[in-house]
Amino acid sequence: MKEQYKKYDVNFLTQSADAGGSMPLGGFDVGCNVWVENDVLMLYFQQNGGFDENNSLLKQGRLSISFSEKIFEDGFSQRLNIYDGNIVIKGQKGSLETRILLWASRFSPAVHIEVQSSDEIGVTAVYENWRTADRPVDSRDFELFQCKEVWGYPGEVIFHKDKIEPAKNEILFYHQNDNQDLSFDKEMDAQGLGQVKRDMYNPLKDLISGGLLRIPGMNYRGKTSGKYCETDFEGHIYSSEIETKAHNIDIFLHTAPCPDAAVWENQLRLGIRTDTLEQTVEDWHKYWGKSFIFMSGSEDNVYWRIGRNYQLFRYMQGCNEKSVLPNKFNGGMFTYDPSLAILGSKIAPRHMCEDYDSWTNRDKKYAYTPDYRRWSGGTYTIQNQRWLYWHMLKSGDFEMMPQLFDFFVRLLPNEKIRTGAQLCIDGAIYPEQLNSYGLCCTCDHGWENTTGLPVEQIRYLFSNPLEIGLMILEYNRFTGEDISKYIDFIDSVVKVYHNFYKSDDINGKMMMYPGNALETYHPVRNPIDGIAALMCLLPRLLDLPEKHTTVEQKELWTEIFYRIPPISYDEAGDKKVIKYAETESVIHNAELPQMYAVFPYEIFGIGKPGLDTARNTAVLSVEDPQQTDVISWQHMGVHYARLGMKPEALAFLERKMDDSGRRFPAFWGAGWDWTPDFNWGGSGSFQLQEMLMQTIENNIYLFPCWDKSIDVSFKLHAPRNTVVECTLENGRIKSLDVTPSYREKDVKILLYGEADYENT
Repeated sequence: MKEQYKKYDVNFLTQSADAGGSMPLGGFDVGCNVWVENDVLMLYFQQNGGFDENNSLLKQGRLSISFSEKIFEDGFSQRLNIYDGNIVIKGQKGSLETRILLWASRFSPAVHIEVQSSDEIGVTAVYENWRTADRPVDSRDFELFQCKEVWGYPGEVIFHKDKIEPAKNEILFYHQNDNQDLSFDKEMDAQGLGQVKRDMYNPLKDLISGGLLRIPGMNYRGKTSGKYCETDFEGHIYSSEIETKAHNIDIFLHTAPCPDAAVWENQLRLGIRTDTLEQTVEDWHKYWGKSFIFMSGSEDNVYWRIGRNYQLFRYMQGCNEKSVLPNKFNGGMFTYDPSLAILGSKIAPRHMCEDYDSWTNRDKKYAYTPDYRRWSGGTYTIQNQRWLYWHMLKSGDFEMMPQLFDFFVRLLPNEKIRTGAQLCIDGAIYPEQLNSYGLCCTCDHGWENTTGLPVEQIRYLFSNPLEIGLMILEYNRFTGEDISKYIDFIDSVVKVYHNFYKSDDINGKMMMYPGNALETYHPVRNPIDGIAALMCLLPRLLDLPEKHTTVEQKELWTEIFYRIPPISYDEAGDKKVIKYAETESVIHNAELPQMYAVFPYEIFGIGKPGLDTARNTAVLSVEDPQQTDVISWQHMGVHYARLGMKPEALAFLERKMDDSGRRFPAFWGAGWDWTPDFNWGGSGSFQLQEMLMQTIENNIYLFPCWDKSIDVSFKLHAPRNTVVECTLENGRIKSLDVTPSYREKDVKILLYGEADYENT
């Protein structure tokens, strides 16, 4: 297995021009961008959860490391070894050979840099920080898209400075949130929740994020200043006391709510562990052993590149495996200077800046700090965020999935309070533009709006948390894990429909009006996404064992089930198609909500009635070419796969999962979101899995949407703690192993033609 992964290593043989040519490094809940520029080793470092007062997700700084000798004069390489989870940089100058190992612990938030040379050299390390003074920002400035919670705020917005304390052989740096200037209070007050906010969960209060840079054998030499890309910074310089063959630099990070910075610092120092490289490498090997998808060929073959990029994306997500918080859809922990994030993109969506024609230049709107990302640091847009977790079922990355589930559960008390206070109903409405304390970002809600209902595009969009509920049920189906602690969340988002839509039609069916068919069609009656979600979710809930539920819950779920209105249909030419709602609307966005009855809600698909109707819908219901585009969260390829539409699925996958166009092949974006675009990689990874294996009810369909001429080997997970390993070679299944063996009877091979679907 190691040799197969080594083929997917990323190796730079020249230095990078700037941070846009960086590669990712991470572990536990820490991410770094690593690159060498003008003979200087540079890295950004960030810990997940480091939110400031405005709910920006901050980087903890940048480190620049230079050398007394031109160690790269006669040779250079920088390799990401994904199987071992580290980066090795090698330099050559005559007989002087230098090897730099960078690795992040899998057991604590720490990054280690080890320099080994064949002869003595000196090292200078500069800790660089750009948050060195309080800085007012105009509330309508596009820079505040890094903290949408305060964009448009009718008052002053301030980016507050960090505290930096240099000492001999180390430097302490941290950002302590100003409790008197929190976006939490601004938004709660603006949305009419000032009287109840004291009872609500506030993750920003007392939060301190930062760390300690330890540089043994180096002395503090004072301060410097400079400018990188468009951002001014101050640097703190450390250099070697003597030249030696070995130098070590360690970064230890800590993020926690703590009212006293001295107590926080003590927590940081007490939490420093002596993890070894060997322990981290072994843990990465366990991670890779759970699952894989390997494609044969070489780098000039698109499917070889797709296989590599699938692994590279899984690597980036694995860097956050031990985090409490979900990875962010709009960059994870690997964002970098925003003008560079824009420059490298192959795709230029209209919305990325006001002047579309100039967006590929270093437009002043993107002359922002490295903390910038589109769509905020503290906003977890549900439609986007889900794609980071669906594929974890089949990859067996079950340990990470509670990051998402627990995030929703932590917000449940806030959502119940908010829904009750604003709409006077029992239940929990999670807004699509969901932030880290449960509100809809006020720029999407309205700074003078106290109704609890946001802008029209997402005003009556209630279905998205139901998908998270379905993912929880799938997690239980795959693993058998106890999900009792999540039932209250699922129950609360289900009964929103029952309590918000109280009127029935003459047939006793719920009248879902006004409603949204996702963000694309509104206002409408009886949108397909809500109907399909309830049709799929409620029978699964009713089948749960008694230990998970109460009698009262099941009685209510039964009542709601019988109130679900029917799916609406239409005609396209002489073909029957699924309709997005019972009533009509103009198109507002680029989703195709009809297809949600295929995925995630599995009303239609292989082995189910109405397969032709769903296929007709995928082709004939498209109103705008953007509805079938590949960028960011767009995912028609998943529906093609679920429907066995092989030519369409293959063409989509080739565009979706091929190289990003940047130096690091899996730094997709900017797309609709940002760079690297994690919901791009997540939706593409899930499509690839679905083309190889689908798990509908008790069936395990192998190769339901695959071209037998493409050799592939995979290890994927299925429900009931099942693991499937299979190798397809030269159009034939070379090996197939199903564990446990009793599940072999549920496997159906759908590789050789359309008749396979009929036989299901």
